[in-house]
Amino acid sequence: MKRVLKQTETLAVVKVSGTGSSDTVTLNTDLLSSTMVVDGTPRVNIVYAQWNISPGGSDTIVVTRGGTPVLNLYQNAGELDMGGNGGYSDDTGNDQPLVVTITGTGNLYLTLRKVSGYKSKIETAQFGSYDNTTVVGS
Repeated sequence: MKRVLKQTETLAVVKVSGTGSSDTVTLNTDLLSSTMVVDGTPRVNIVYAQWNISPGGSDTIVVTRGGTPVLNLYQNAGELDMGGNGGYSDDTGNDQPLVVTITGTGNLYLTLRKVSGYKSKIETAQFGSYDNTTVVGS
């Protein structure tokens, strides 16, 4: 089961959970906030991952992008903070959807940074109080 827990114009937090399941996080629909439109190719980096998974020896959570594994997470619980002290984020295949496959039972929380491909509908700097926040460019 996939659920978007937080959604802003620059950040999203997604929870994927289940038993023996696979879910896809799409960039142009799942990560599109109500104040944004897609403008070009959406690109989204992974900045943080937190997970827990059943303790079986073969239980895993694997995140792939465009068929390339970007996260291989193993039993019990853990976290990977790529945007904190390290100051970097994973941009591997950042224009591709994230496919999360859970073997066993687990939960994965991903913090995703939107780096390009989204445009704000809120343009008060350009249109002032006459801004139509439901449409870009008016």
